[in-house]
Amino acid sequence: MAKFLRLLLTIAGVALVLWLIRDRLVSVGHRIDDGPVSFRVSPAEHVIPPVALTTIEGIGPVYAERLAAAGIENAAALVEAGPDAVASAAGVSASRASAWIESART
Repeated sequence: MAKFLRLLLTIAGVALVLWLIRDRLVSVGHRIDDGPVSFRVSPAEHVIPPVALTTIEGIGPVYAERLAAAGIENAAALVEAGPDAVASAAGVSASRASAWIESART
């Protein structure tokens, strides 16, 4: 009886260890340039939605329309555009455009 119990506990212990490291044992094919494999995370969770321009302090619907007409449709595009391009597109001073860009970065 003691041998049976020892065998049963050994099998249960091995099963527990395999269950705990099951993600490491799963073979997932990926390319090297894809980066590290992440388990149980859908790619949609990694996508950061674009931030609307109207959420930035000082940019209302009118300025947002002007910027959108110039191809600046979200906060990321605002940061990439630079102060001079933003100022000319919105019809504001360069200092005001710089303040918007700083607000968009945070």
